[in-house]
Amino acid sequence: MIGNKGGYKNKMSTMLSLADPLTRSIIIPFVTSAASVGLIRFALGDGKGAVSSNAGIAIGLLALFLAIYGVPGGWPATAMAEKAFWLIVLSIAIGALADRLPAFAPFNAVVLVSWSVTAVLWFLGRNSQSPTIVFGALLVGSIMVFFRLDQEQDRGHVAPLLLLWSGVGLSAIAYIAGRTMLMETATGLVAALLGFLVWNIPTLRYPIGHAAILSGGTVVVFIIIGLLSSGIVMPLLALAALLYADRIGGRMFRSLSPTFSLSLTAAIMIAVTVALMILVR
Repeated sequence: MIGNKGGYKNKMSTMLSLADPLTRSIIIPFVTSAASVGLIRFALGDGKGAVSSNAGIAIGLLALFLAIYGVPGGWPATAMAEKAFWLIVLSIAIGALADRLPAFAPFNAVVLVSWSVTAVLWFLGRNSQSPTIVFGALLVGSIMVFFRLDQEQDRGHVAPLLLLWSGVGLSAIAYIAGRTMLMETATGLVAALLGFLVWNIPTLRYPIGHAAILSGGTVVVFIIIGLLSSGIVMPLLALAALLYADRIGGRMFRSLSPTFSLSLTAAIMIAVTVALMILVR
């Protein structure tokens, strides 16, 4: 019995260590995000707390990067994961200003475009060998990610679900491609979104804002660039349609609720993307 108890403890300690993918890509971002959303909400009160609580998603993503990639070096960063970490840190500060200051609203489009271009250029680095057409598509796709999330941020669960399902699709592609760390990063994005949504089911009480949009979109771009480095193009192009799953689903499944039609449409798109991924590998 003593040996069995010791074995059980060893299994539990292993599972709860950073060596375990379940811990670093699901438990840590989920718990950190959920706890941060709650703490921000209750610390700042009904008004400011509700508006600022979406920063909990970004904090969950910071914990995710620390768990998977370790403590980043100083500024300026060189590795892509380090760059992503510092961009998430900046997204909390800039996003908080955009969410809290009404005067910031007219400049949202400028911020989103500037952020998209800066993130792509910084991730790729000076010595990027990406073909011009791929680089152009990456810039357009990056801008589209941020703008679609910003466009739908006031429509209930649409923006968080678009981001969540994007993480599911990217995780599936990374798994098939054998990119384990990217798969864990995409899974962690999903977990961080779920940590936010546990406070917002069935009704979205705390709106998603720019802290989550900038940080979540940055992680999506980070994963896409990582997958492009493995020569994966067509499945990512197919997955881009997922950003419009709410509109497509609203026309295909009119009798269903918007949330369910979005999720069903996204699941179908991901299944098609996975099939395409299998075919091109």
